[in-house]
Amino acid sequence: MNKIILKVVSSIKNDGFSSIFIKSFRRFRGFFFKLIYKRPVKYGWKGLKNKYAGKTVYLIGNGPSLNKTPLFLLKNEYTMVFNRFSLMLERLNWSPSFYSTTDDLVLENIINEAIDLSKIAKFSFFPDISFRG
Repeated sequence: MNKIILKVVSSIKNDGFSSIFIKSFRRFRGFFFKLIYKRPVKYGWKGLKNKYAGKTVYLIGNGPSLNKTPLFLLKNEYTMVFNRFSLMLERLNWSPSFYSTTDDLVLENIINEAIDLSKIAKFSFFPDISFRG
């Protein structure tokens, strides 16, 4: 308990009182996000183990080359998309099988897009949102 108090006092001294509010809000938001939206933990990692063994999964990043890629060919394939892939959804005739963000900072910046994509994808993977500082 003393460690927590020392961490809070140190954070107030270094970053100001508002930093405690912001950090607490981020932690609560991350906790809420993990409870509500689909994550493998909710379904159990054991249920995913070997479920897609031997299957091809196409990993699709972000970038200008996607504009020249015939993504319509992936309609009945397993696909894993990342970060701001929601920008591509209007042009597609399929939904991704898996969705993930690269780290908690990206997730904080695109939280609404991540929520929308996690509703579409069968499984979503998110990093823990940590109490920074």
